Amino acid sequence: MSDAQIKSLNDKSLISIDFANSSVKDQLACRFLNIIFPDATAISSEAVTYTSKISINWSVRAWLKSSCVFSPSTTDMTSVGMKVVNFFGNKFAIRSGGHTPDPEMASIDDGILFSLENLNMVQMDESLSIASIGPGNRWGDVYDKLAPEGYLVVGGRVPPVGAGGLITGGGLSFFSGTHGFACDNVLNYEVVLGNGTIVNANAHTNSDLWWALKGGSNNFGLVTRFDLKAIPKKDGIIWGGNIYFSPLQSEAVIKALTDFQQVGQIADPKAALIGNWIRAPATSLTELTDILRITVFHQDPTDGIPESLQPFFDLKPVLSTAMNRTLLSLAEDTYGPAGIVPPARQLFRTLTVGANEELLNYAYAKFNTSYSILFPSLASVAVLTHQPVSEAMASHGARPMNVPGKAQTWLIVNIQWALEISDKKILKIAKDFLDDVKAKSVEMGLDEDFLYLNDAARGQEVLEGYGAASVAEMKTISAKYDPAQVFQEQVTGGFKVSKA
Repeated sequence: MSDAQIKSLNDKSLISIDFANSSVKDQLACRFLNIIFPDATAISSEAVTYTSKISINWSVRAWLKSSCVFSPSTTDMTSVGMKVVNFFGNKFAIRSGGHTPDPEMASIDDGILFSLENLNMVQMDESLSIASIGPGNRWGDVYDKLAPEGYLVVGGRVPPVGAGGLITGGGLSFFSGTHGFACDNVLNYEVVLGNGTIVNANAHTNSDLWWALKGGSNNFGLVTRFDLKAIPKKDGIIWGGNIYFSPLQSEAVIKALTDFQQVGQIADPKAALIGNWIRAPATSLTELTDILRITVFHQDPTDGIPESLQPFFDLKPVLSTAMNRTLLSLAEDTYGPAGIVPPARQLFRTLTVGANEELLNYAYAKFNTSYSILFPSLASVAVLTHQPVSEAMASHGARPMNVPGKAQTWLIVNIQWALEISDKKILKIAKDFLDDVKAKSVEMGLDEDFLYLNDAARGQEVLEGYGAASVAEMKTISAKYDPAQVFQEQVTGGFKVSKA
């Protein structure tokens, strides 16, 4: 790109454009990007390339038709792209892996979609134990590339989730008991600001921005590289897998989950688990598959079963895949076929409550009631996920997230379905279900304001749950690094600090 072209992006007086017409602005920006970076810009007239780009998102609900898709492969390209949308004033969205299911969170109708799949570097500096990764990586690829070098990182628990979204949203990990969230392990962010400037944010340079990005999502800039603390693991072997129970064992499993939070997770922070209550159509629309699945993990390989997780095996699960294996193997097993094979319409919605056996039994019963409303007319799959979070996880490092310093349960409902006509009804059922559990938690004195951003639905008060002090500081940092408020006004999706 020539110096004259760069100058033009900083001086609107050089070009006469109707800046009130978003369609005209989008067409011009897309043409501009297509001329400069023809191999990185897919426009709607290029049917095959364009269609494949907009359908990368995990949820069909997020398959929106942007005016073009810009896929930079370097930080400098990203900077130029940012200057283009800054100059023309385009609305735009940012997509790392596209796992967030709601529309407009990582997709956009009209406007420009920054698709980061080509920012996929994975480099290991063994002398400093730092792994540098691009935001467009999927966690499966990160683990696959680092394992031969004898290192792991604190990252996602299933392979297709993108690195950029998970880390900037906080990043719950199998390793969080000993290493905190993924964002706690970022030593440096390389960031493209709203005016196209490239900066680094770390403990010594732009430290306020470094803090804000730890759960601050897309409010401050577009991260083009994460420098992460790497965990030496010479053989790359951990222990874990899925254990399956009959629904008749639900009360015993819930007791084991609660005991794990109150005893096992405290005594053994290297252990972790995910509980999934899966309800799905079986071979016909009059049958159900009802599965209780616990994903278990331990950082250290073992010839037996870790003591902290033994109570689950004492319940005699109907099937277990737990064994010594690689982290990638466990991530693939965790993801597994758990419902409608994509593409499907998807939703997430989350709630944080105290760790309590009675409340979890109540939630499970209400979940079954809600699913009976969904089934069979909507033929959907529903999953209620139980994520135990400990005080130790919350205590790692300073971050705006303000996770409560106590044992807590992050509940997530995920529903998968096929038809757009069902959207409104299903979204309401999911909201009503968690609102009911929230009301019960308030009644029991077990409610929490915090919501995990990466599992939240559009409209949930995520940043408000960080607390007034964090929100005020984030607004100050937003004004400092993005005085034109590009990421508040032009980025359509996400949870906006300006609105918190």
